[in-house]
Amino acid sequence: IFSDDIGILKSKDSVLIFSKVKIDSFIVKNKKFRKYQNRFYEVLYQGSKISLLKKYEVQIVEGMFNPIDGTKEKSRFKTTDDYYIENSGGVVKFVPTKKTILGIFDDETVMVRKFIKQNRLSLKKEKDLIEIFKYYNQL
Repeated sequence: IFSDDIGILKSKDSVLIFSKVKIDSFIVKNKKFRKYQNRFYEVLYQGSKISLLKKYEVQIVEGMFNPIDGTKEKSRFKTTDDYYIENSGGVVKFVPTKKTILGIFDDETVMVRKFIKQNRLSLKKEKDLIEIFKYYNQL
């Protein structure tokens, strides 16, 4: 995730990294990943009008120095994930809030809002986001 590369563990201490140029998509544990603009995104839902994607990012959080005993904590990885939409305009990042979701589905705002309310869907739950995208693509 850190370098946005694809690799496999060849042995206990050896990793084989594949060339991104030759890979368009891959599947890991029933999760499909596709390449857009040389970066890999998890495909949460692929629709005819719009698709829902997820991008994982990793940051290195440096360990803090403790001046009292002169030690330093180990640095660690912090993983975050962001949501993206893919439509005819390309791939665009979005934050799943009511305002942004309704803005994405601008042409069917009333129907999508009604669907969310009737089904008590939460924009904070990934499975609910997928249901909203499925519904919109059926309209």
